[in-house]
Amino acid sequence: MVDERITDGRRIGQLLASELSGLDIPPLDGVEIVDATPDAEPSATGTQGYRLQYRDQVIAVALLYPEQVVLSFDHPSISSCQFPGSAERSALRIRSGREVKRAVDTVRTVLERADV
Repeated sequence: MVDERITDGRRIGQLLASELSGLDIPPLDGVEIVDATPDAEPSATGTQGYRLQYRDQVIAVALLYPEQVVLSFDHPSISSCQFPGSAERSALRIRSGREVKRAVDTVRTVLERADV
């Protein structure tokens, strides 16, 4: 077993996109990755890697930073959510590959509770 912790923002973003687009359980079966920029380079100010679309509505933007990904939600039903590990509203921070599963579970919970 490899004891490697993935902390590169680009790789975390790829893992997250792969997890979200590969699930066929409701409500995640309605999530699509759109406007992806495969060669997006993480930056200190956050580079847009892709958007999350749910039922034909863009609900979030994945911003790539050198050591994390931030899912910034921009939908009236979601914008007031407080996410674990974040002092900001409507922002979900993913700081390692290990946190991707937790992020997917959080997205699922938000979609189940939100009126999207």
